[in-house]
Amino acid sequence: MNTITLVIGEQGVNFFREFAKTNCSGALIEGRACTTTPPATQHWNVTAPPASTTPINYNQHREQTLYESDVRGSSTRPTKQQTTLRFFGDGARPSAASQSVAEYVFDPRRDNEIGFTADALALTGLRNTLGTDNQALTIFVPVNNAWYTLLILFSSTKAELFDDDDWVKETLRYHVVAATEGAVRTQSMEFGTKLYTTSGAALHFEKFYERRSRTSSPAIRVNGCSIHPTHRDIEVQNGVVHYIDCVLLPKQLMLPTRRTLISYISSRAELSMFYNALRGTALMERLEQRDFEEPLTIFAPNNDAFIRFISMYPAFYIDTFEERWANPDSPTLYETLMYHVVLGRFLTTDLSASQTPDALMTDLGQRVFVETHRSTNVGRSLSIFVNGCELVAGAGEALTADGVVHQIDCVLVPDFDDSMR
Repeated sequence: MNTITLVIGEQGVNFFREFAKTNCSGALIEGRACTTTPPATQHWNVTAPPASTTPINYNQHREQTLYESDVRGSSTRPTKQQTTLRFFGDGARPSAASQSVAEYVFDPRRDNEIGFTADALALTGLRNTLGTDNQALTIFVPVNNAWYTLLILFSSTKAELFDDDDWVKETLRYHVVAATEGAVRTQSMEFGTKLYTTSGAALHFEKFYERRSRTSSPAIRVNGCSIHPTHRDIEVQNGVVHYIDCVLLPKQLMLPTRRTLISYISSRAELSMFYNALRGTALMERLEQRDFEEPLTIFAPNNDAFIRFISMYPAFYIDTFEERWANPDSPTLYETLMYHVVLGRFLTTDLSASQTPDALMTDLGQRVFVETHRSTNVGRSLSIFVNGCELVAGAGEALTADGVVHQIDCVLVPDFDDSMR
């Protein structure tokens, strides 16, 4: 039971021994567990790693630095950015009909909307591909807040992101539809539509009609990113422009961040029990030795989830070969942890998209089932469940060089019964 002691400490082991004496009519037996949940009034202190450093204030960072480093050389750009990025009102919008795609995106009057994308296009030299030739282009332009959300997910800054200009360039090419597709308007974006981009990869579309919505325009998503309801189908001289609320990430590219799956999990106090469990099994070494070109998705139970799991499932107490032999119908702790590791990088936008398979494959070849509950009311959040465990609201997702981490509110059990699907 060395791993168990590592996860919950001697105090935790003693707690459950006392709990077993009073609630299970017997002493705690290695390799077995009482199925009675301990009273909420009883607890022990979980030793957690030090909290991560104070996160960057991205609103302040955005105000102070977004336009101080001018990669475009425009003298008409604002020197200070509003904390809340607002779209132009109906009477203030610059005319688009007389502009090319490049002129539209690089118009400094639109910096409050899409200035970050313009900076990225200037950095990579892709502006020349959006000129006034005879090609009809379609471009999906992430708004500024989409880029800043990405920086938070990367735990990075704009300057650090722009240091990897090759990644930025390939990512932007994933936002431009190939010329062979022509100018594509939202009326052509039906459920299941597929368009190929200049990067060679495909974009997938979904269309939803919101119930009780005040607008007749359907909600359209591209790879899980929402197309703005009023800033879509913007006609320019050589194509059409659509605003989107997140940055489209090509699956084949490694992410430009130094953070790894293990470094992120070890830095989060609320995941300390999951991290200690990894340390006590061979899974830690296996994760550290994997090729970064084969990303993983980890569904990480928080400490509250682990405390409930410890009390109710015998798998936590099966740590050695002898214990596994004595409990043939229960998975080991290692097998339980491996059930949380899925092959591939699946962001929240991927998990909620219709083209994502209902069942994801774990590193051991088992299936994990994904369900989404989407409210039909405009403005309501989306709930995502993995084998009935919900992704923790507010915890967000953490992008790393070798994958992505989602926090969940319970521990996944390998013998999950999905016969009711």
